[in-house]
Amino acid sequence: IEWVLNSFCLGLEPNPDISTSPPKFRLCLDKKRGLHAAEQMIIARLHMTMQVYAHKTTRMWEAHLLLLFAEATRLAETGGLPVETPSVVHLFFEKKGEIPHKEFLKLDEPALQTAIAVWSQAEDGSPKLWEFSDCYLRRHRILEYQTLEGIAQEPDSLAVLRKKIEEKVGPEGTDWLLDEYKFTPYKALAETQKNQDPEGYWENISKEAILLATGELAERASPIQIQSRLFQSLGQGKMPIVRLFFSAKVADAVKTLTDRKSETLNPNN
Repeated sequence: IEWVLNSFCLGLEPNPDISTSPPKFRLCLDKKRGLHAAEQMIIARLHMTMQVYAHKTTRMWEAHLLLLFAEATRLAETGGLPVETPSVVHLFFEKKGEIPHKEFLKLDEPALQTAIAVWSQAEDGSPKLWEFSDCYLRRHRILEYQTLEGIAQEPDSLAVLRKKIEEKVGPEGTDWLLDEYKFTPYKALAETQKNQDPEGYWENISKEAILLATGELAERASPIQIQSRLFQSLGQGKMPIVRLFFSAKVADAVKTLTDRKSETLNPNN
């Protein structure tokens, strides 16, 4: 990062069709000193995404909380949340998040932790609310998962799988969750767009691209993907990671569906 900061320079607006007086400049990286530092930075971002943000354990605990909150929402609507639940937490789930800004500011981590602690003691209420709360506080995993690599790029197959599980197990958000994590390490516009929509192409390049320049104020900046094959490859399309999380009690039913991929996930079946 320090090398990137020391590589900043100015370059002319990259759109060759724009000629303004006074000239319009953009913040750039020096071509010689900043290119490889930027490549290292984008690779670091990719690795952090794969190994931290989208890691199976991170996403598993997020799925755990989403299933817990879905049950809390259902109970709040029917008056089934324990009476000891903090009022702001009860209001939040009862109104499905549509609460005044003043109340939302009270919904901090201690309030939610208190609510989850209360729910973890309510064994005579909702079994699901108690189990998910108790296991969350004890960091006890109760969710299993499967990575769906073969159908990650096929929205139709995902829709079929979702429908099949709903028919056999129940609505999504009760005992299972289909987690679609899609990200792009770098948003590089395809060169073909330059001919199809030149105005939109250069506008997006000017606003979103990492730009390179020599530091000479008379030279136009250029998007980094023109100089770097790494940015070219990482900027084309999204990299989806699709996982199916489910509780142990529905594991057999879910696995029956996902293990028979060729039959189950065929949109024509």
